Amino acid sequence: MEGVVSSTTKDVRLLKIPLSRRTRCDSCSESALSSTTVLSESLDPPETFATRRTRTESTSGKTTENIHEGTVKYFCRSRGFGFITPNKSVNDNQEFFMHISDIEGEFVPRRNDSVQFKVCPIPPRFEKFQAVQVRIINFTPEVHHKWDVPETPEELKEEEEAISSAPHYDV
Repeated sequence: MEGVVSSTTKDVRLLKIPLSRRTRCDSCSESALSSTTVLSESLDPPETFATRRTRTESTSGKTTENIHEGTVKYFCRSRGFGFITPNKSVNDNQEFFMHISDIEGEFVPRRNDSVQFKVCPIPPRFEKFQAVQVRIINFTPEVHHKWDVPETPEELKEEEEAISSAPHYDV
């Protein structure tokens, strides 16, 4: 998936993903669905977000000090993002976007892992929030792999199931 630098945002380092380019990656493709299937909004990254590398110091300073706990709802290693459902409502959010650059530790998160995280507002309006400093605190019984180990067929199947269970539509 390609990203383009947004000329409409104040911070040119933000990654803006055009809605028409939000397609499922080839490694997650299922033979019954085309590779141009667009995920539901709930499984797409926010249109504009800042990664740990591109987040400005002023935005990082807005990160809350409170540590929250939640459960990984979905994480696609090949797409580089996922979502966390908080145990308690935080800023009226039902779930938080989690970018691969904000995951701490040496293991890849899996669905239903318990995690701790802080929240940071997403520029440019700072109305929505994303999970940052994400740390796994309780692993699910499934085998967890380190980042340097290639994805297994089981992990790819798990990603396919998460994607296929979400509402989708063809482009």
